[in-house]
Amino acid sequence: METLLTISVYAFILILLVVIGFFITWLVGKIIKKQGPTKTGKIGMIIAASFLALSVITISISATKISSDEANTEKINKQKDNNFKSASEKFTRTYLSAGGKMEEVGTSEYKYWGDKIDDSDSSDDFDVNEVVADAVAYNSAKISDANNELDVLKKSLNKMKTNDTGKYDTKGYEKAYLRIKKLGSFVSYPTGSYLDFNDKMTKLDDAVNESYDWMTE
Repeated sequence: METLLTISVYAFILILLVVIGFFITWLVGKIIKKQGPTKTGKIGMIIAASFLALSVITISISATKISSDEANTEKINKQKDNNFKSASEKFTRTYLSAGGKMEEVGTSEYKYWGDKIDDSDSSDDFDVNEVVADAVAYNSAKISDANNELDVLKKSLNKMKTNDTGKYDTKGYEKAYLRIKKLGSFVSYPTGSYLDFNDKMTKLDDAVNESYDWMTE
């Protein structure tokens, strides 16, 4: 539509010049009292004027359409802004809740594992896999809740991506989601030894906290 408007404006200018040219011809004919130039100028002006009027109408329609499109785009972008804000606020709230649950689970699992080591008489009767499985089972309710909140985070992230008008840092939210998802995977299925559990948990938890600080700064 903008291309049509540009063409119409150029056409208007050219036709206006043609009208002026025929007017000059008509005027000269009148001055020198010659029927030929007078008649040519008059007919030319009438024809050119009709095209001039058509170009004016085209310009008017094009300008109105562009104005309407811009208004609609502004309205859509405003709605997208509201949708993005709503989704980002929900993402941040859920992120804090899920992160808190995962931190509690990790702390509980570490303590459970440590207590089982302390209670064990010897390494012969200590089954690491069984202890870890029991620790996870003991915290299954919170793990389930946290995983449900991960689903909410994913949906909120998708909504933000859909409503991003280009002025938001959706990459930052995506990075935050991947970080908390990694933390959730770790507390759901702990790997490694008891000695490095705390270091891994702290590193993952710090990354989640860093993203939360970014979202709330």
